[in-house]
Amino acid sequence: TSCMPEEIMLHAERREARGATTTRRGLMSPPAGGPAKTFKSQVVHASLEIEMASNVQNVSWKVDQFALKDVSCVIPDGKYAVLMGATGCGKTTVLEIICGLRRPEVGAVLVAGVDVTRLLPGSRQIGYVPQDGALFPTMTVAEQIGFGLQVRREGKERVTEVVGQLAEGLGVSHLLGRTIHGLSGGERQRVALGRALAIEPRVLLLDEPISALDEDMRDEMMSLLKRIQQEHEITVLHVTHSSKEADQLADCFLRMENGSIVTSDSPA
Repeated sequence: TSCMPEEIMLHAERREARGATTTRRGLMSPPAGGPAKTFKSQVVHASLEIEMASNVQNVSWKVDQFALKDVSCVIPDGKYAVLMGATGCGKTTVLEIICGLRRPEVGAVLVAGVDVTRLLPGSRQIGYVPQDGALFPTMTVAEQIGFGLQVRREGKERVTEVVGQLAEGLGVSHLLGRTIHGLSGGERQRVALGRALAIEPRVLLLDEPISALDEDMRDEMMSLLKRIQQEHEITVLHVTHSSKEADQLADCFLRMENGSIVTSDSPA
């Protein structure tokens, strides 16, 4: 079905650039689902609003020659949305704006009616799994999953309880004492997913979480993602190039076209 209003709203007005761009290079604080990320960006009068229990309306954002214009969509509360589009069309940029790795020059980011524009990504109630998982090379699997809780200074017993429950549900209990070296692609994705879920986010952002897996593992991982979404009653925005993933997972279909998001009844 097409997306209906209730979960995430991005709102912005297109504005003409007024003067020079702002150039920024630095180490961004991580979302609770991942380590820090470094990037260089130029933002030109972007205006953005994200609000739970609503929709995505008219987002505009620009970096160098790349621009998102009039980006609008609606994702129902507790539904699984899949965003498709050509390589380089801006899908990952949309996720990074939502989770706070890219900040609009003007406008606001709201979650459940609360302005989180100036909050660190880890304070937004949003879990993010980037395409490469971005796991820490020196941490054990248990430490990876519990990372967000440790940052929040949760008690040791609480961290152990949550890590154990998630590891069991994700099928990685036997890996808790290991580091990521030697783990398969599917195991790494499960660990990254567990880390994002540990903070009990209201929204989960997934950037091509299955693309690096072999064909046999993809079906298993898709079943896991859908089960986790339903069990945790969480809203998911999943970026992919795969029509099969969209068919199997999506409650609503979104597509990036010419810097904007359109909704459809199918991934085709």
